[in-house]
Amino acid sequence: SSARDAGDSDSNDGAMDDSDDEYAYPDSDDDGDYGGASASVPAPSATASALSATSNLQAMFAPPVHLLHSAGGFIGAKNVAKDARRWLLVNIQSDSDFACHALNRDVWRDELVENLVREGFILWQAENNSAEGQTYVQRYRVSGYPHLGIVDPRTGTLLWRKEGWTQVEPLTAEQFVEIASDFCSGHSFDRMPVPARHSYSSGGGGGGAAAYGGAASAMAAGTSHKRPLQEMSEEEQLQAAIRASMGDADDRGDDMSQDDAGVDEAKPAAEGGGGDAKPAAADLESESGGPPEKKEEKEDEKSDPFSAEILALPVPDEPASDAARIQIRLPDGKRVVRKFPKESKVKEVYAFVAQRTSDEARAGRPFEMKAKFPPVDLVKFAEDTVGETGLNGEAVQVFWK
Repeated sequence: SSARDAGDSDSNDGAMDDSDDEYAYPDSDDDGDYGGASASVPAPSATASALSATSNLQAMFAPPVHLLHSAGGFIGAKNVAKDARRWLLVNIQSDSDFACHALNRDVWRDELVENLVREGFILWQAENNSAEGQTYVQRYRVSGYPHLGIVDPRTGTLLWRKEGWTQVEPLTAEQFVEIASDFCSGHSFDRMPVPARHSYSSGGGGGGAAAYGGAASAMAAGTSHKRPLQEMSEEEQLQAAIRASMGDADDRGDDMSQDDAGVDEAKPAAEGGGGDAKPAAADLESESGGPPEKKEEKEDEKSDPFSAEILALPVPDEPASDAARIQIRLPDGKRVVRKFPKESKVKEVYAFVAQRTSDEARAGRPFEMKAKFPPVDLVKFAEDTVGETGLNGEAVQVFWK
């Protein structure tokens, strides 16, 4: 009986061993050991790292929700922009174009861009396949992505557009700041909202600043051909009529300004006046040494006490940390990005421009600096600090007086 029990015990042990062998399998390192099912399960830390990396990547290319207007779609953004007297900045994106994602990552999260958008624009973004996006695409004839457009919220007129660039020649944050600053300098809500004959526009390619040029009809439609009158809506026909009348007036003004000199010279001969003609105003000025008021202006420029002060004022060094970063656009179009201590006075920024940017400024030529939207003359804040004035991350424009 004990032998039989022992045999049964041995057979049971053998059955259990066979059962273990049936479910055992080698480790992934093929060393012959049997590690069990736990060898094929990823380590919890590796899974967490992968999820974290995916989350970080999504956050990097996510839409700039901190800048976007989201309530009410295009019409809601247009109404808000109109009430706030800001331009409506539209961004239409396509999920299949990497340049759209790069725009979110590289441009909308730039500090200078954020400040410029907050002060002068209402930013509205939509996907090209959304209902709102498709309506905009059809209305403004969008032909490439990403699409950027600046719309006058009072009339719905598309004043500027850029679209279809790639990462080979991307739109950089610096280029956008240049384009947007130039636009704000050339457009104002204080002027009547009529379509301009020469409009601020840019081609679809990347790189370079936008420039003035092109007919308003081509800019608004995104093409260079004219549409038949019968295909236009009432609003479009009205805008076309305004453009035509404005164009005629501009043509007459251009012709007069270009031919002024020739007309003045030919007038005495045409009228038969001969030598009885009165001397030209320019001759009178040359004989008298120039108008008195112009002489006074030049003397005022040379004796400007503020110019003398900023030429003698020490320029602070760029700090390594806790600095105010300011982009300065000079009168010749060049841009300089400079860091100042936040406790520096605004007149020290004037001193930097006067002493370090051009020979004309160093010679004492007076200039003015403006920032924010609408532009504010900074001379009234000369004794305030850069931090108090809120110039950190601002784009400052310099103009000769």
